[in-house]
Amino acid sequence: MGQQGLACQNDHPRGPGYAQSWRTKAREAAERRGILTDGHAPPQYRTATVRNLDAWYKAFDVQPGQALYLPPDERVRVW
Repeated sequence: MGQQGLACQNDHPRGPGYAQSWRTKAREAAERRGILTDGHAPPQYRTATVRNLDAWYKAFDVQPGQALYLPPDERVRVW
């Protein structure tokens, strides 16, 4: 991996690969079955968790007014 690849990994927490890992395509019946039997939220809702990471805003230059922007006082803090 070249220097550019390393820089991208360090600058982008979880990065585009994280979002791509949650890509799905399913028929409605399969989605309904998953909601009833899987304890996890559907993939399209799980990727939005990055909205709670301050580093994500800096890495991707997310600004107020953009669809995925979440004000700091509304971000979930676990620790």
